[in-house]
This record gives sequence, C-alpha cells and structure tokens, in this order.
Amino acid sequence: MTAWRWRHIGAVIVVYALLAVIYSVAIPLFETPDENHHAEYVRHLAAGEGLPVLDPGHSGPLAQEGGQPPLYYALGALLIRGGGLAWEETLPVRNPHANVGNPVQLGNKNRWLHGEDESWPWQGMTLAVHLLRLFSILLGCGTVYLAYRVACLALPDAGGLALAAAALTAFTPQFIFLSASVNNDNLAVFMAALVLWLLARAGWGGPVPMPSWRDSLVLGAVLGLAALTKLNALGLWLLAVIVLGERAFRGGMLGRMVGRLAVIMGVAIAIAGWWYVRNWRLYGDPTGLAVFLQMVGPRPRALTLTNLDAELEGLRASLVAVFGWFNLALPGWIYRVWDAFVVAALAGLAWWQWRRRRQAASTIQVRGGILVMLGLWAVLSILEVLRWTSLTPGSQGRLLMPALAGANIILLFGWSRWWPERRMWWWGPPAGMLVLAAACLPLLIMPAYRKPPLIAEGQVPPGARTPPVIIDQRIRLVGAEVTPATVHPGEDFEVTLYWQALAPAPYDASLFIHLLGPGQQMVGQIDTYPGWGMLPTSQWPAGPIIVDRYRMRAPGKLATPTLLKVDAGLYDRATGRSYTAQTANGEPAPVGTAVLRVLPPAGASPVSPQAPPQRGQVVFDERVRLDGYRLADAVVKPGDVLDLDLDWEALKPVGEDLQVFVHLIDAQGNHVGGYDSAPLGGWWPTSVWEPGQIVRDHYPLALSADLVPGRYQVQAGLYRLATLERLPAAGPGSVAGDAAHVTTIEVQPAPAP
Repeated sequence: MTAWRWRHIGAVIVVYALLAVIYSVAIPLFETPDENHHAEYVRHLAAGEGLPVLDPGHSGPLAQEGGQPPLYYALGALLIRGGGLAWEETLPVRNPHANVGNPVQLGNKNRWLHGEDESWPWQGMTLAVHLLRLFSILLGCGTVYLAYRVACLALPDAGGLALAAAALTAFTPQFIFLSASVNNDNLAVFMAALVLWLLARAGWGGPVPMPSWRDSLVLGAVLGLAALTKLNALGLWLLAVIVLGERAFRGGMLGRMVGRLAVIMGVAIAIAGWWYVRNWRLYGDPTGLAVFLQMVGPRPRALTLTNLDAELEGLRASLVAVFGWFNLALPGWIYRVWDAFVVAALAGLAWWQWRRRRQAASTIQVRGGILVMLGLWAVLSILEVLRWTSLTPGSQGRLLMPALAGANIILLFGWSRWWPERRMWWWGPPAGMLVLAAACLPLLIMPAYRKPPLIAEGQVPPGARTPPVIIDQRIRLVGAEVTPATVHPGEDFEVTLYWQALAPAPYDASLFIHLLGPGQQMVGQIDTYPGWGMLPTSQWPAGPIIVDRYRMRAPGKLATPTLLKVDAGLYDRATGRSYTAQTANGEPAPVGTAVLRVLPPAGASPVSPQAPPQRGQVVFDERVRLDGYRLADAVVKPGDVLDLDLDWEALKPVGEDLQVFVHLIDAQGNHVGGYDSAPLGGWWPTSVWEPGQIVRDHYPLALSADLVPGRYQVQAGLYRLATLERLPAAGPGSVAGDAAHVTTIEVQPAPAP
C-alpha cells in the first residue's frame, strides 16, 4: 500500500480503537451479553482445568458457552497466564431486579451489582477482564484493516471509497460495543474478514484465478482456526468451495482446482477436526448443538411468517446499536434513517448494474465478482442466523457481524453510485456512524450505569425536606419531592428520594415506590434496588445524603382531579417483608412521603357535559364559589340516600384545607341530617385547588328511616376542621349560618308494608 493509504486507514483504526477503549472502560463488567460466561471460560482454561463439558443438569458459571469451540478462550488464557494474572472463581452478585431485553423499561439496566472493586486501579478479575476486552479490541483493529484490504481489491482504483467502506464498519456502534467485550464473536468476525481477503486475493488478485499451493495451505489453516472459533464459521468452508470452484470453472481449470480444494479442506480438517470428533464422542453430535440447545432452551413458539417481522426488527436494530443486555436502544428514528440508507444503497447498486448492462461507462474499476462473493457470504450468514433463531430465541445482530464488513462494502458502493463524482457524499454514512457512536457514550451508555450523586446533609432542598423516617434503625429517609408537582394522566414525573445511611447495612434491601390513589388503591409501582439498581444498600456510605431519582408516569385512566400519594420504603425481596419504618418519636411512619397533583387531561372539560343549573351562586370568604348542583331525584322517601353533586370553583388560591358540610334542614330550621367530608374524600383538598378550576364532588346524604314526610332544605358550606369555624357566605343563595341554600327536596311517606 502507498504511504497515503497507510496513513488514512491507520487514522480510521486509531479513532475506532480510541472509541472502543472508551466503551470498554465505560461499560461495567459483564454488562454485555454473556460476557460473564465467556470470561469464565477463559479463567477455566487459564487455571488449567481443561476443556469444559456441557451438562444440562448443571450449567455452572460457563452455562451453554462451555460448548463453544476453544480458540478465542485459549488465546485469552495465554494472555492471562502470560501476564501472571489470576482471579477467583467468583462473579459479581446479580441484580434481582435486572431489566433484560426491554429497552422501554426504565432503570435496572445493570444485570450485575458493581462495587468499588471495579474501580481504578484495576486488580484481579477486573484487570483480567479489561485485558481480555483489549484483546478483543485488537481483533477489531485487524477486522477494520482487513475490511479495507478487501475493499481495495473490490475497488482497485477507488482508495477513498474503500477507506470509507472500512470506516463504516469501524464506526458502527454495535461493532464497537461488541469489540469492547469478552466474546468469541470478535475472533469469529476477524477470521471471517481474513477468509474474505484470502479468497478475494486468490480469485481476483493475480493472473490465475486460483490460489497457489502456499496460499492453499494458508487458507486451509485459517478455515481450520475459524472452525475452532465459532460454529457459524463453518459457513466459510462452503463459501470457499463455491467461490474457488466458480472461479476455476470460469477459467477452465476446474480439474486443477480440485487438488487445491483437497489441500485446503485437508488442512482445515487436520486443524479443527479433533474438536468435532470430541463433541461426537461426548454428546453423540459433532457440533454439540443438541446439548447446547438443551441448556439455552428451545423457542417458546415456532418461527413463522407472522412473527418473523418482529425477529427481523430486533435483528436489524441490534446490528446497528442495542447495548447492555438488549435493554439500551436508540430512538426509533435513527433505525429508520439506517433503513433509508440501506434502501438507497441497494437502489444505487441496482441502478449501477442496469447502466452497466447497457454498456454505460463506469467512473471506477469494479471487480463485481468480489461484490458477489461478499453478498453471498451475507446471504449465507443470514440463513445461518435464521436457522439458529428457528431453534432458540437468538435474533441478535452480533451473529451477523462476520458479514458486516463485506455488506458495508456493497452498501457504500451502491450509495456512492448516486454521487459518483461527489466524493464527500461517500463519507456521509461513516461520518454519521462516527457521530452516533460517540454520542451513545454520554447520552445512553454512561447514564445507564451512573450511581446516584452524594450530597451533604445541608444541601437537601428545603422544599424536599420531610420529617425523617428511620428504617431498620440503619437508614433514614430525610426528604422526598415530586417534579413537576402537577401532571395530567399519562404524563411523566420524577420522584427524588433523599436517603442517609446511619450505619452500614449488611444486606441489599429492595426499594418500593407506590402511587396510592383514593381508597389507598395502588395505581403505580416501582420495585428496584436503590439507584435504579446501581447502588444497593450494602454499598451506602454512612453520613452523606444519597440523591435517588426515579421517573414514573401518572396512570392514563384516572378519575381526576385527584392527589396521588407517593409512598416509599425498603423491603427484603426474599421474604417480601418490609423493614420497620418509624418516625423520630418511634411511632409508625405515615403512609406517603410526597404528593402528586393530577389534573384532568389537557383540553378536557372539568365537568360532565350535562352542566348543572346555576342557582343562587354563593361565594365563601371571597375565595371559593359554589356554582351549582346536580340532584338525582328531588322526591325521596325516608331511608333513601340523597345523591347530590356540588360544583365548586376556587376564585383565588385557598391556602388551607377545608371541610365541606351538607345539611338537611326541616321547616323549623332544625338540623335533621348531614354529611361532612374533605373534598373528593380528602384526595383533592382545597389547598391544591387552582383558580378557575371546577371541582365536582359527590355527597351521598343518607336519610333517616323515621324522617317525617315534608319539605326540607339542603344547605352546604365550608368550615375549618380544627376550630369548626365556618367560612362566611355571601350571595343571593346564602342563608343564615354562613351556608348556601342548594335546593329543596320533598320527602314522601314510605309505602305501607
């Protein structure tokens, strides 16, 4: 290669490696799929415990990954032993509330609990895992370089386009994420890129379309090593036979190619055959898939055309960027932009092929056979994945990574055909991927694993401070706040709890946050370890205040307006028992640490369409107005229940909690029945009423069974519960005693028995 090409591909590799290293540092241990099993496989070999044997009855720390071919793990073990490292056969503690496979669910993105033992300076297991991640990153560097070499062979006089194609692979966020993990897919991807380069060079890189004897030995060795890396690498064997056979047939050298293929396959079998013989002896299956599938479990339902769309959607998304344990996804529009790029690229490829058949001049030299080979490998890889996912749930984009580099060469070439002379446009997709990969770190990955901040006790906001609640004599809840304090149904809000550890907790307590509505009915719930799973109580430092934030959503179907109580506490997940919560005086803690106001949906009428008649409006203390009423029936009998609705309206902030009275008054002015209550049963007190807001409240006034027939007045008003002082009433409908005359009812005699 020229110095220009070395410099530019070197720059792409350096940027990729830098991003991958940052990813590997930012992602806590084992927060990539199955990394714990892969790392344990390496530890197993490094400790001299021999090759693992699958046992469906006892999966052990290696689980199903113990059936993987051993090359990646053996190389990792050599690295660990060469560095003099060792770690105990221990893994971090699992997060029992972990969210696996659901990007929509908030919090608990960590499948494991992470402590200070993972902090810098790294030691033991932490250091070993990071060294293995670095090994994976180096393999990724090799993959990017080989992708460039293949692209140069496919596009021999378009070095800029070949570089852009390699950069598209290097900067794909999912490729970087995979490279930053301990996973044998990294070696499988590298081996696939190496085989593609060897095949391209053998078929199109020389005067004769067949490999030399030396190249045949090398290709056979690489195919054998690939088969010792991952089972899906066996597809490369088929690809080699098809590509070399087709090239020899076209060149009239099919007989000579048979000998080369015999050497290639013979070397590959000599290198990898022992592994498959071992599997056959152990499991009665050369691949070991039968036992492997017993451990991972079969598909719950067969893969059909009706559910294939969902599988392909997950496959496509996780090929671009789905992080963590499939629980950190990008906004949907980003995947749609990628889809548009793929469609445009394939359309550009079709357009170029159509013009090529019409003998239109091409601006660059293209070896179409290499593009066909890359496309064939992509098809074979897709078929392998579909076959695998038809057996067990496994629609993961990383399984298609061996075909990514080749597919990107095809896609970027097709993309470039729309702008054959505008080379800056060629760099649009890789530049977009670079920006996306960099943005994913601060906007998606790092926040998912960030621990709650610590503040001094005096830094708790005054509005958030509450009477302390002491839990199990070890933990104190010193504050709680809800922001915003007022929402509509279906809207999000944030709950912030302020905790303080009084003494170290020898256990990991689970946290509950309950949203309680009228009648203490639970309408919302969160169960988690504190810090959305990132700061279990056993890690709480004594003294500082832990600022613990959670995002929740008001129920979409909720009778409004109302208050919701936000109740929080700690419990033992194993037993379901809540830890004792007391006030500073030793009394049981009250239910609810904060309140949330829920107003009617935006734009909705605050009252039902049948508006009540506006009769004799009465204003109480110039703050609250009784606008009207609705009465189910003005003619009743003794023992009935008078169903009365009153419409109240705040004229200005009330500023205090008042009680409502509804009294039944006879013709002599005597009080013969009544009903007293806080508005809406206490779930929408007057202190939260907003000016201009109509509040309709229901008052079931039970009539005495011995009530004398006649006409009775229904009066209503407001009073302070502490002093029984009524608010002054004024207006045309007011009566003596600071009450409002609502209506008159008639009580008829009860029917004779």
